[in-house]
Amino acid sequence: MIRYLLKRTDGRGGYVAPAGSARSYVHDTLKARRFPTIAAAEAERCPVNETIVPVDIPFSALA
Repeated sequence: MIRYLLKRTDGRGGYVAPAGSARSYVHDTLKARRFPTIAAAEAERCPVNETIVPVDIPFSALA
């Protein structure tokens, strides 16, 4: 299933963490905040240091 993540582009790496997380970014794509559409990701993206990345996440990992 294709989902979209926001990837940090300022050289430190990572993906946007889910709301309420202790940190703003995580390195594990399965722990990153997932967006169902590009439009949803774009609405939350910081244009200065984040880019949208499509990821094929297995259904078993979505539980």
